[in-house]
Amino acid sequence: MYIAHEDSKDKDFELEMTWVSSMSGPTKGRHEEVPKELQEEAERLAKKALEGDEEDEDDAAKEAGTAGDAQPSDAMEE
Repeated sequence: MYIAHEDSKDKDFELEMTWVSSMSGPTKGRHEEVPKELQEEAERLAKKALEGDEEDEDDAAKEAGTAGDAQPSDAMEE
């Protein structure tokens, strides 16, 4: 959801999460809201992953910029 929302950063949104488990699971087959603590942890991890992706993209861009510094003749010499 956060990746999809990135395109319209100027608009706030509220994420509501629900789930259903098997009869032996935490919701006992009922459709319920995800517990607040679990939702907050999921949101925190999602935001952290997005920040990591941005850092990876920045690192890749820096590496691509320095890779262009090598001269074609450098690769031919051994």
